[in-house]
Amino acid sequence: MSTRASAARYARALLDVVIKEANPEQVEQELSELADLFAGNPELQKALTNPAVPATAKRGVVENLVSRARPSPPLGKLILMLAYRNRLTLLPELAASYR
Repeated sequence: MSTRASAARYARALLDVVIKEANPEQVEQELSELADLFAGNPELQKALTNPAVPATAKRGVVENLVSRARPSPPLGKLILMLAYRNRLTLLPELAASYR
């Protein structure tokens, strides 16, 4: 499965949950901000995608980012899940698909 297809699936699932639990427009803004942070920070991107960095360290960084950004609960859970599954590279495409 391509990254675009995976990102689209995550985006649809997020929207399904957000429609029931949160404000879709607010989540779109939060997701865009997180995707921009990821895309605009090469050091962060490199650390989170580098296979030499232990998964626990990556998760710790993402947990810290989520606690500081304080996104809507469904988005926060999705970002943490992507970190646990080592799928954070999908974030920019996920934001585009969600839009």
